[in-house]
Amino acid sequence: MSFYSPLFKNHLLIVLSSVLLYASYPIQAKMTAVDKNSVAQQNRQSLNNKKLRLKPAPTASTSSRNRVIELRGKNTPSSQTVYSFIKKPTSPAALQYLPTIVAASKQWQIDPALILAVIHTESAFNPNAVSHADAIGLMQVMENGGALEVSQQIYFGRRIEREALFEPEFNIDIGTAYLHILETEYLHAIHSEKSRTLLAIAAYNCGLSNLMRYLSYTQSVPNFTKEMNNLNDEEVYFRLTQTLPIEETRLYVVKVMKLYQHYKKHLTNTL
Repeated sequence: MSFYSPLFKNHLLIVLSSVLLYASYPIQAKMTAVDKNSVAQQNRQSLNNKKLRLKPAPTASTSSRNRVIELRGKNTPSSQTVYSFIKKPTSPAALQYLPTIVAASKQWQIDPALILAVIHTESAFNPNAVSHADAIGLMQVMENGGALEVSQQIYFGRRIEREALFEPEFNIDIGTAYLHILETEYLHAIHSEKSRTLLAIAAYNCGLSNLMRYLSYTQSVPNFTKEMNNLNDEEVYFRLTQTLPIEETRLYVVKVMKLYQHYKKHLTNTL
């Protein structure tokens, strides 16, 4: 058979292909194993990666004394109370998420009874709930709403992925952090704690800009604050539940406050 014959060339090509295929098999197998180990490691760390790094707490300065913004909450808990369980819960599902709620309460200095009331109202404790406006999970957090606000204010602008909001622990942390931002940054100058809570509940539902626009016809936080401070708690509640043009928010405030009182009454605490 001639070295230059087509038959010899075809035979040589087949032999070379077989050698190359055989030689590459161990390498491919090794790479596949490495890839599998890498994927497994990423999966093990996926939940930890969801825990976003906090900005350092701002230090007090002459320019910030009037604002009193503590985005990470107080350095120490306001009390030594530990909530162990709920007597007569309105929703038995509340017990499932109570440890996570207590942890978020301590982190962001929001009453656990209020977190329970918001979750109950928003999703009835369904972690997979999605609204028509694409609000997600237990606390119905919107990717481009509350989640974006928390990201920009607290987490260095790091993107919060939509799918992460379906994780109960992460959703509760982000939703509670958003309540904290409303109370400590935007509404911190409201003198009455009850009025501040009422306004934060309303803003959580309809957004602070809408609340200011429709409740006092302003987009200025100082002007809004001044007007609200001229009202007592009953007057603020009346305006939020009777005269605010946004019906959904009026009903929302009523329901959350009723559930808030319920959970506050039935949370059993021990020292």
